[in-house]
Amino acid sequence: MLKTLEARGVNNLAKRALQTSGQVFRYAIAHGLAKRNPAVDRPWRRRAIRGCE
Repeated sequence: MLKTLEARGVNNLAKRALQTSGQVFRYAIAHGLAKRNPAVDRPWRRRAIRGCE
């Protein structure tokens, strides 16, 4: 999903989507519903939020 948003040039939306998914996975980990957060430490993560700073 983030790659698609980046390709469209909506980097701010990609950054918000990544932040929201990270929040969801942190909640899931805290409540025992997930074991890891795939929204962190991905090679495409930095590329998706480039230009949003």
